Amino acid sequence: MPVVNQFLTAVLEATTDPAAETDEAVRVRERLAHAGLLAMITPRTADLDDTAVQSARRRAGRGTSLANLVSSERG
Repeated sequence: MPVVNQFLTAVLEATTDPAAETDEAVRVRERLAHAGLLAMITPRTADLDDTAVQSARRRAGRGTSLANLVSSERG
C-alpha cells in the first residue's frame, strides 16, 4: 500500500504544484496530458471591475461568520 500512496502523492503534487519540477513530476504530468487528464490553465488577464469587487466584498462580509457556525455546531 505505501507504493500506491507514494504514487498518488506524486500525482497530486505534480498536478497541483507546477513548481515541483522533479523528473518524476515531469513524467507524471506527461502521462496525465497524454491521457487527456491534465487541464491547461491560463492566467486571468482581464482586470476585475472595482465596483463589482467592492460589492462582492460587502456581500461576503454579511451573515454568520464561519467561527460562529463552527462553535454553534460543537455545542
